[in-house]
Amino acid sequence: MKYIITLLFFAISHPVFAQYTFFEENMGGTSVGASILSANSYTGYLNYGAVAYAASSGSSTASIRSNSSSSSGYSTASGGNFLFLSGNNSSFFTIQNISILGATNVRVAFGVSKTSTASDGSTLTVQVSVDGSGAISFSPSLPTGAGTTQWYYIVSSVSIPSGSSLSISFYNTSGPENSVSYRIDDIAVLSDTPMPVVFGDIAALLDGENLYASWTTLQEINNDYFEVQLSDDGKHFSTIATLKSKDGNSDRPQHYEVMAPLKQWKGLMVLPALLLSLCWGSRRSALAKMLTVILMGGLLGATACSKDSSAIDSVIDGKLFLRIKQVDVDGKYEYSKTIQVIR
Repeated sequence: MKYIITLLFFAISHPVFAQYTFFEENMGGTSVGASILSANSYTGYLNYGAVAYAASSGSSTASIRSNSSSSSGYSTASGGNFLFLSGNNSSFFTIQNISILGATNVRVAFGVSKTSTASDGSTLTVQVSVDGSGAISFSPSLPTGAGTTQWYYIVSSVSIPSGSSLSISFYNTSGPENSVSYRIDDIAVLSDTPMPVVFGDIAALLDGENLYASWTTLQEINNDYFEVQLSDDGKHFSTIATLKSKDGNSDRPQHYEVMAPLKQWKGLMVLPALLLSLCWGSRRSALAKMLTVILMGGLLGATACSKDSSAIDSVIDGKLFLRIKQVDVDGKYEYSKTIQVIR
């Protein structure tokens, strides 16, 4: 049985907890201008592909907007895009599969503004769940009266259990009789423990049949190695290269580069199946079949030594997404943000 604990947030103008940021989402840097995009179909999130997003559907879906109401007034305000939760008791937004491995004293923070001076924030409900456990429910405490429809930065006043995976949901529970809309931006997960690796810039370029990836780390603690992972849909990733850490413990920037010949990997995946069809598709001798199995196993073994060969079937054509998986010496891991490969 799942229990829901209802608690309060405190509205503040800036963060009061000296914590490390484990995760952040600013609704992406690509402006949507005057248009209104459904949060269900929007693919411009900062962490698109690294985590899962869900929003309400139907006539009053949560949406992504970018206009004069963009976040402001607190030090971490990113401006630009924000999430809009309409006030009709059905609008919600969820971020799932946020890795919090190694995080301690976990807290959720976000920027919020309201459309009614009478609203105290009680109709905005935030639910968090760790590893699928019972939800913990919060509401912000916002000031009321003239001039209060501005942006506020909220840091949760309760601790969230440690674990592996966190989900965060925002619900607008105001009904038609009290239809208050909320704007959300700069969602963050905070921890007392620093991340083992803090990523800086990440870039990826496809030149012909070769993928060039580069990234910078600003800090490394007990870091072992990196995996360069590629996807053609931003959701399902395969490892195409592995690179050892230069210095597993460093408080200075470290730069990494790798080149991956994608055509070669694609060919290695196709060749075993082709050989198999040639031998089994005709009346070949038992010896030919046995030789094919041996060759096939060798090719697959060689491929497995260099990468996880799970179905990269469109590495040359179409959109490509890239992320970096960082693995600690104890086997724990985390992901960088996901970026789109430049052609």
